[in-house]
Amino acid sequence: MGVSQNPTLRCAPAALLGVLLLFSNIEMRAQNGPTFSDANWSTMNPSISGANGPVDAAVVDGAGNLCIGGDFTAVGDVIANVIAKWNGLSWTAMGSGMNERVLALAVSGSDLYAGGQFAIAGNRVSANVARAYLPALPALSVLRSDTQVTVSWASADTTGFGLEQAGALAAPASWVTNSAIITEDGTNKSVTIPVTNAPQFFRLRRP
Repeated sequence: MGVSQNPTLRCAPAALLGVLLLFSNIEMRAQNGPTFSDANWSTMNPSISGANGPVDAAVVDGAGNLCIGGDFTAVGDVIANVIAKWNGLSWTAMGSGMNERVLALAVSGSDLYAGGQFAIAGNRVSANVARAYLPALPALSVLRSDTQVTVSWASADTTGFGLEQAGALAAPASWVTNSAIITEDGTNKSVTIPVTNAPQFFRLRRP
C-alpha cells in the first residue's frame, strides 16, 4: 500500500538517473579527430631564404604571392626595405619600400595595405599607413592623328584610375585631371584631345 500511495516518488529518481546516465555517456565519448603536433611544422629554409631582421606581418595576395613586412633591409639575396614579396621561386623588393618598420599587412582586391612606424612609402609621404596597387601598372599609348591626340590604356584592372596631364615634368610637376570624356570598347579605354604646340605629358593615377 505504501508504494501505491505515492508512486511518483519511487518512479522519478529512476527516470532522472536514466537521463543523467545518457548525458554522461555523451560527454565522456572520446574524440578521435586529427591533432596538431610538432610534426606539422617544417622549415622554409633554404627553399625560402629568410630576412636579416624581424618579420612582423605576412599576407598572401590574390595571385598567391607571399608579402612580408617588418624591420629588415634584405631578404634572401635581395635588398628590400622592410617589405618584400615571394612568388614561389624568388624574393623581390616592393619598390623602394618604407623608411621605417612595417607592423601590419592586409590585402583587399588588388590593393595591399601596410601599417607601421614609417613616414615614407615608395618615396611618397605616407604617415604610418599606405596602399599599393599589386598588379602591373597600366601602360599608356599615345597616337597623334592630324589635329588630335588619342591616349588609350587597357580596360582590365584599371577601375578607379583617372587620366592626368601636365605641361612639364620638372619638379614639382603640376598634374591636373584630364576632363575629356573617356570611351571604352570592351578592351581599351581612351580619350581624344586637341593637339597643342606646348608639350603634354600624361599619366594614370588612382585617388
